[in-house]
Amino acid sequence: MKIVNVLLLIWLLAVSVFANAQPIGRGDVPSPLSPWVDWVLQDETNIGCPYRYDQNQQTCAWPS
Repeated sequence: MKIVNVLLLIWLLAVSVFANAQPIGRGDVPSPLSPWVDWVLQDETNIGCPYRYDQNQQTCAWPS
């Protein structure tokens, strides 16, 4: 039973290396869903703002 657990762990690690979730762009949204994009994103004011390098928050400000 222990060898099965080790093999399962190796398999999960190998799969996780290739599992790379990325957000899709507006051009990649299927055509039946494209009319809904603006409605879904209407309250997302920080959607295009970058994350700060030292914190886990988005900042919508230009450096000055």
